[in-house]
Amino acid sequence: MPGHRPFSLRFPLGGLDRRYAFQDQAPYTTPDCMNVWPLDVTSGRERGGVRPGLTSLTTVAAPYGWTTGNYLDSGSKEALFVTTSGGTYSTLNGSSWTLRVNTAVTTNLSSCAVYLGYVYQAQAGAKTRRKALPSGSESDLSNAGGGTAPENCGIVVAHLDSLWLMADSANPQVIYKSATGDPTNWDTAIATVSGAWTNTGSEGGQIGHAITAGLSHDSRTLLVGSARACYAVIGNPRNAGATQRISNRLGPLTHNAWCKGEGSDGGNNTYLMTVDGLCVIRQGSLTIETLSKNKIPDELQGIDPADGDNIAIGFDGRWQGIHIAVNPNSGSDINYFYHIPTDSYWPTSYANTLQLLPTFTPAQTATTSSILPMTSSGGVYQFDSASTEDIDSYIDLGPIRLAGPTGEGYIASIFGVLADGSEDCNWKLRFGKSCEEAFLQSAAAHTFTGRKWSREAMNYSQNPRKGGYAAYLQIYDVANERWLIEEVCGEIGSRGMRRVG
Repeated sequence: MPGHRPFSLRFPLGGLDRRYAFQDQAPYTTPDCMNVWPLDVTSGRERGGVRPGLTSLTTVAAPYGWTTGNYLDSGSKEALFVTTSGGTYSTLNGSSWTLRVNTAVTTNLSSCAVYLGYVYQAQAGAKTRRKALPSGSESDLSNAGGGTAPENCGIVVAHLDSLWLMADSANPQVIYKSATGDPTNWDTAIATVSGAWTNTGSEGGQIGHAITAGLSHDSRTLLVGSARACYAVIGNPRNAGATQRISNRLGPLTHNAWCKGEGSDGGNNTYLMTVDGLCVIRQGSLTIETLSKNKIPDELQGIDPADGDNIAIGFDGRWQGIHIAVNPNSGSDINYFYHIPTDSYWPTSYANTLQLLPTFTPAQTATTSSILPMTSSGGVYQFDSASTEDIDSYIDLGPIRLAGPTGEGYIASIFGVLADGSEDCNWKLRFGKSCEEAFLQSAAAHTFTGRKWSREAMNYSQNPRKGGYAAYLQIYDVANERWLIEEVCGEIGSRGMRRVG
């Protein structure tokens, strides 16, 4: 039509970005959204749509820590082990659980590890327990090989053919390592290359921070962290190994605030939530990198476990991202999905508080993810693209400038192009004399709610004929519809000079 200019809007794959002024919104980002992801969860194509829902699997006692491990039981079995207020459970398929260690866990500073046919359960302020797999006897951590078995440790890790214990409630800066290949030998007085080790006295000095987390970064490097620091134990300290400080400011906020995950380059990286937000230590590196520092949402910075904030993250192998769950001491839950390929953050919401985010690869299928979110009350769930969970979703696209800096315009026509397999979606436009006014607009006189888009591919064009200097388009769902969108197109007309009122 003469005097009209066309426009096209693509889904903002860059995710949430509140960094700039409204008129300077970064390209392909959004100022607000909820429960949408930058990919089609069925086909994997990068286009916008509703996140997958959660499907309920089963329940356990209140969960605190987790690990995966293998053991022999008429063949090699890969299992997920979870420490809970009822003891340590294991599962082979994500829904059928067996109680492995009967000793109840009384603190959330607890963890488990599988090593040489035993599952070990550690908790701060108590003895470490172990049980032979699959159904052997249960006992305290053994020192049959010599020395004194450590007690009161909340973190246990199997690494470099040894058992490592740390987060000692009485000696929070101390690391204990068993003899190589012998988790019953804790005799540090025998200084052989395969002997037990601790980082005290002549053995290397104490780490300068209270340890609250430990994780095997790769075959040679054990990462040891606190909320304000991170160290690496490289190699065997008894055999030319060394302890190196990575950062004296950043570290994993809790023992559940880091995880292993594949990077966009295929590397086996370590992801961690720090006081500065989500960070990564890449495979082959010992440098902490902040992920999209300029885009990290404010609510993911300054989280403090000392104030009672709970934080957990987990890697989603099916949809290539990091799930972030924060249960603050006060206020509402904070949940995000960080999509690794597009380096973008996406806020999400759930009916229950997520406490733990274990990654269990055997649980992954074409429709379900490898991550098994667990609630504080012990509900076990799984992300499933076929889920019927009731999800409210929306995203704002804009600002759409309707004229030059001194002019005003109007939306003459608009239509949406939905993806194949999309369900219906609703949409509305908000108009204002500035970009910010358009974003905040709620008055009926300055909004236009169109008929829902219900056709896969191109929908019928509609004619709002409302305007101002700028507009925002909001796409949203009603009645739990799973929409997928490719683009929005239309035409803009001019209506004169920009004016007040």
